[in-house]
Amino acid sequence: MIINVHYTTDSQPTPSMRVLIAFEDRRYLYRDVLVKAIFYVFALLAVVVVLAIVRAMYFLVRRWL
Repeated sequence: MIINVHYTTDSQPTPSMRVLIAFEDRRYLYRDVLVKAIFYVFALLAVVVVLAIVRAMYFLVRRWL
């Protein structure tokens, strides 16, 4: 009789699934850190753009007066 030792049922997760589940918390942590970093970069960029516009308007108004 031949027995298939690699046979898995639905109730037995494969080892690769166990590895994915083990690193799921770290993946969420890295995702949250990346999202916050992108948010802060865009917020800083928006502030720089607004300051540049205000500075340009200041110099234009000062020149015309």
